[in-house]
Amino acid sequence: MIPKSQIYIGAWIVENDPEEQAPIPYKGKVIAIKETGKGEMDYFVSIRLDDESMKQKRISLCCPDKIMVCFP
Repeated sequence: MIPKSQIYIGAWIVENDPEEQAPIPYKGKVIAIKETGKGEMDYFVSIRLDDESMKQKRISLCCPDKIMVCFP
């Protein structure tokens, strides 16, 4: 998890999908940040996924526009 104070537009994100039993890595650039409260974890980001991430079937099916919305 990345605190709100350390995230910024243009940041490069490398993560694994926590909903999958086997790691499914995704990578992308932060294109938007939406604050949802005053705490350090009260936000979500929109990430533009890279081409490598889009080659993964599960990711390409759920994010056909190459945009993933993530919560910390």
